[in-house]
Amino acid sequence: MSDTTAGGGDGSPSRPRWDLERYEVVGETPPPPTEDDDAPPPQFARKGRPENADYVSDGVDLFWKTLRMTFYTILTAGLYRFWMITALRRHYWSGIKIQGDPLEYTGRGIEKILGFLLALVILAIYLGLTNVALTFVGLSVAGDDPYLQNAALSVTILATMPLIYFAEYRGMRYLLSRTKWRGIRFGLGPGSWGYTRRAILLSILTVLTAGLAYPYQHFKLVKFMTDRSWFGDQQFHQDGKWWELFASWIWIYIAAGFIGLAIWGMSLASETRGLGMDIVVGIVIYFVAIIALYFTILRYRYAAFKVFWSNRRLGNDVIFDCDLDVKNVVNVYISGTILIGFVATVIAGMATAVVALIGLNTDAVNLETLAGESGDPGAVFDQLIALGPTILAIALSYLLVFALISAMTQVFLTHRILLRKVKSVEISNPRALSMSRQRAHDEASEAGGFADALGVDLGAGV
Repeated sequence: MSDTTAGGGDGSPSRPRWDLERYEVVGETPPPPTEDDDAPPPQFARKGRPENADYVSDGVDLFWKTLRMTFYTILTAGLYRFWMITALRRHYWSGIKIQGDPLEYTGRGIEKILGFLLALVILAIYLGLTNVALTFVGLSVAGDDPYLQNAALSVTILATMPLIYFAEYRGMRYLLSRTKWRGIRFGLGPGSWGYTRRAILLSILTVLTAGLAYPYQHFKLVKFMTDRSWFGDQQFHQDGKWWELFASWIWIYIAAGFIGLAIWGMSLASETRGLGMDIVVGIVIYFVAIIALYFTILRYRYAAFKVFWSNRRLGNDVIFDCDLDVKNVVNVYISGTILIGFVATVIAGMATAVVALIGLNTDAVNLETLAGESGDPGAVFDQLIALGPTILAIALSYLLVFALISAMTQVFLTHRILLRKVKSVEISNPRALSMSRQRAHDEASEAGGFADALGVDLGAGV
């Protein structure tokens, strides 16, 4: 779908609008209202006809597609991963529908790999210069003290922290710039350095408060990014209060506190009374607290999604609400993880049995010869040839396990959770979306390459 229609009578290009009854581009966009026109509709309010977004996707197709692309990624030593991420995003985007029309992802794999290579060059230069400077300053201050020298060398790790936040913002900017609905682009305005600066200061606050300020940090960073996001020429706004996240976060804090108490108690008991029941009780408390921490982190993750989308709007007329069943989503995540673990264990066991059957030549292998102790290179080569079928069987079997885990993760976790997320979001006055005008194309030249290089890539981004 093109972004412009035939020009007007004066030869100037005109922007399309969507006929919501026929879902096609028609005519010219009407001019904006003037003071002589009828009064505009009232400001946003949580009234009117809410309409759920929908998600329709074929899980079987997703499974085989992911399985095939994972093998391609393995065979290309990871290079195909950029095309795999692009294909997954297109699959998920096409399944998310608003008023019957799907989202569209227009990113390309070649963009991502070129952006990744560009980011690697920039990161190598930046980290090289920064680490040399920090090391020189640190060792100058530390003098001959070995403890201060080690601490000074550790400080160089901090050079990557600003880049991680920078990469997060740039990755989201690329993702939105390649997302469309009814031909209208989404976008994220400039602000990567402002986001980085705020993230660093808020992270320091979180550390100083022993983690209690994290909900405040989370809310402020999401609000900063949301308030700079657009659909066409309509801007998103994040409302709500940060303390709405605190009710879910406090349970993470409590679980982490029990872990700390268990470790402290076991350490104290071992010093005073040696090994005994106190240590056993401490170990039980420790592992129970670890499991509780896992559950509370999951709960906070999806509770935060509900809070944010229950307090989000687009312009003054489009209001979002969310009734996500957090407990249900957590149960889906847990059951999916258990299922994937069980299937992976069974497949791994079968792979081990296959290796045992195929590895018939292992009896002829002399480990001393293989280690080169005989001094005969030809003998070593012969031993490697004897191990060939076994090595191949091991590689193929466990690569199959890895590919199956990747495919099942997409189907039983990402796919099922996305279904619940999308269906939980309600849009009041969705027809107001048709008032959005096309926004300029954002090149986003590094295509999220910094996020790829630093390991904070959004992946499928859902």
